[in-house]
Amino acid sequence: MNINYLIAAMTSLLAIFSTSALAHPGHDHSAESSNLIHLLWAAPVVVAAVLAYKLLRSALVKRSSLDGNK
Repeated sequence: MNINYLIAAMTSLLAIFSTSALAHPGHDHSAESSNLIHLLWAAPVVVAAVLAYKLLRSALVKRSSLDGNK
């Protein structure tokens, strides 16, 4: 594995999952519930991405099966 990819991946993970990130007043990243709140905020994005992947994949499978029957 290229060392640059490893460094980029580790930096991204630290930035995403850092609980000691600085934030504006009233937005405490070190609170016990902050990870859960951020997860609940990001969950709809993940659900939408999974649904889009499944819909596109099923459409492509259906299209390729129709093209194969001709």
